[in-house]
Amino acid sequence: GEIEWQERLAQEKTVAPEYVRIATVLKRLKGARLERARQLFYWCLINKISVEIPRKFESDFNASVRAAGKR
Repeated sequence: GEIEWQERLAQEKTVAPEYVRIATVLKRLKGARLERARQLFYWCLINKISVEIPRKFESDFNASVRAAGKR
């Protein structure tokens, strides 16, 4: 998919603002949890879904995955 955002004429080659917000969460993760979170956040980016609190969103998602895994 593609991620689109607007940048000012005086700026070029900026990073998508939403990506900056989730990158702080991704850099703290590793292994399978990182891969799941990356797929989840990238899906949100591509589908233009803004995540209000990325850290909580990822934590809740991880808890759901772990709960499903126990069943």
